[in-house]
Formats: sequence, C-alpha cells, structure tokens
Amino acid sequence: TVVVYSHPELSDIWAGGRNVLTDTDDPLDDDGHGTHVAGTIAAADNNIGVVGVAPKVRLWSVKVLDSQGNGTTESLAKALDWVLAKKEVLGGNWVINLSLGGSLESEIEQEAFQRLQDKGVLVIAAAGYFSTPTKPAPVSFPGAYPSVVAVGATSFTGELATFSGQGPELDLAAPGLNILSLVPLGKNDVWYVVDNNTATFVQELLGSKRGVISGEFVDCGAGKAGQFPASVAGKIALVRRGEEVPFADKARRAKEAGAIGVAIYDNVPDPTPAQWTLFRTEEDRFYDWPIVVRLTMQTGEALLAAGPHHISVNYTNEDYVEKSGTSMACPHVVGAAALLWSLAPNATAQQ
Repeated sequence: TVVVYSHPELSDIWAGGRNVLTDTDDPLDDDGHGTHVAGTIAAADNNIGVVGVAPKVRLWSVKVLDSQGNGTTESLAKALDWVLAKKEVLGGNWVINLSLGGSLESEIEQEAFQRLQDKGVLVIAAAGYFSTPTKPAPVSFPGAYPSVVAVGATSFTGELATFSGQGPELDLAAPGLNILSLVPLGKNDVWYVVDNNTATFVQELLGSKRGVISGEFVDCGAGKAGQFPASVAGKIALVRRGEEVPFADKARRAKEAGAIGVAIYDNVPDPTPAQWTLFRTEEDRFYDWPIVVRLTMQTGEALLAAGPHHISVNYTNEDYVEKSGTSMACPHVVGAAALLWSLAPNATAQQ
C-alpha cells in the first residue's frame, strides 16, 4: 500500500517504505488510491475524519504502480521481496494489502508469493471488479493465486457486489461501496449533497463546474425533451439515468430550462464503478456545464419519496472521499487480520 505519509491520520504510524519504480525510499502516493486504502486499514482514532480498522498498526508502504495505476510483474515481485527482506531483518507479523490486479497469471509472481507464504507473511489482495450483473468475471491475479487471500466487495445489502470478481478462488468479502477514507491533502476534489443537515458523498460528472449551489430540486424524469418543467428554473434538476438519453443531453436540457445544477441518480442499485462524463463529443469540452453530480439509486429515490425540498450540491476540495471497488474491500480484511494477530501474536499466518 502506497500512502501520503505526511497525512495527519497516518504520519504517527508510518514506518518507512520503498519506491521500486525509482529505486528510492520515497513511495509518495501520486494518485490517491493507496492513501485511501491505507486510511481504511489504519487511519488514526483522533476525532478527525475516519478511523481505520486497526489504527495502531505499524504501516509500511511500497510503490509498484505509476500515477496512472500501471505496473509490471517485475516491479511487483521486487516489492514483495523487499517486504520479505524487511521481515527477516525486523521480525514480527506482516500482512500485505494488494489493492491491485490483472487478468494474466505469472510464474514470477506466483513464485514470489510462495516465498512470502513460506516465511509466514499473510498476503491479501482485491478480487477485481470486472463482473457485471449478467456476466460474472473470475478473481483477478494475484488474488487468484493459492497463496493469496482474495477479497470481494459486498453491496449495501451485504450481498456480493455485482462488479466483484467471483468464483472458487474468492476467500472473503467485505464492504466495498461508498467507502469513506483518506485522500492526499488538498489533492482530491469531493462532491456531496446535503439534505436535512446530512451530507451524502456523491460523484461528479467529468466536465462539471465547481462550486456550491442550494435550492429546491425538481423531478425531471429521465431527462428527455419535454421533461423539464418551467418550475425547474433557478432550481436543481433531479434526473434519472437511462432510457438512452446521454448524460450530456440530460445536463444540457436542464441548463437550457434554467436549472442551476443537475443531480443524476442511477437506475440500478449496485452499479459497476465507473467515471461518468459529460464529454460525449469534442464540442462538449467547450460547453459551459453547470454543477452536475451522480447519485446512487437509493439516494435519488429517497429524495423523490420525501417530495420537493431544499438541498445543496457541493463540488469542493476535501481530505476525505468515498470510493468503491474491491480495492476498498481488501483493506477491511487486512485491518481485521492485523487486529486479530495483535490479539494472538503467536498464531501463524495460516491460522
């Protein structure tokens, strides 16, 4: 797990690390993914933000992926051997979080993971997120290796999320939808809707304007032509995803009807994590979009059930954000394993 080690939620427990891409001891997170994962494992119990599953662990970080999330088998194997070398020098019980994966098996990787298992290191990896509601996908590697514990994601109802990798290699599952955790300080944006003094984190649509808006919402159906009443002027358009209406068309029609912002809610309860975008054509990149955010189906339907009332939509900077995926599920299990091992320090990794 790669972290922003200066983050106040992590700095007291960060013990060091390695960047195998640059062969330096600086594994600074230039993406934000690793910091989010690390927060779920070990964010401090300090009355700020969130609390990790095991906030008093000793946290090391190793950077194996670039800022775009790409890496190689060789860099991963090098990182695993670095951890093994640290364990042999320092002793103790070690748990590795791998919120990464791919579809291809590698003999080099498998041998590296076997070395870790032979030395009593517990390795836990995300199961992957390539399934759909109609077509399940197998567990990704390295989670699919027999020496690695594979973790899938559960939905809000406790069932396996439809995007989660699945199959006989899946060992455990943990919460993986809308997980609130850390992001690098001042580096990430956050989008949330405030309804009756309760803030719900949402997602922006690529191209959305920044800012904070407040007003009554108006139900605009699926955003088809003719579904934006005159009453939406100066208010927030609440629009349902789907019915073959592109996001850009929904948002453009809302703005043309006078809406000050647009909230598009999903049409399925457990969607595949993906970035929604307003950029359907090159022309769309130059359009003056309003603030446009993505809500879950549950949030959108709850708003409709409550009837028209004031909400606020916010697109600002924050040090915490919600993310979804088996990458977010994996650190729940890693933190739980570390917590259990602290209670039974003489137990083996297999136990």
